[in-house]
Amino acid sequence: METKLTLRLNESIIENAKEYARAQNVELTPLVKELSGVIKVSTDFDYKKDYSDYLENKYQ
Repeated sequence: METKLTLRLNESIIENAKEYARAQNVELTPLVKELSGVIKVSTDFDYKKDYSDYLENKYQ
């Protein structure tokens, strides 16, 4: 199963990553793909509920 992952990072971190990718003569996307499998999540993990709980706690 494939799913989309959105990362929110400080703009300077993104720019540094782009500069690094250019310097190494690689695309940024394959670097991000290397992260695949780094974090193990159980197959029954409900990310929508988890995010909903996070937002509820944040805006209480």
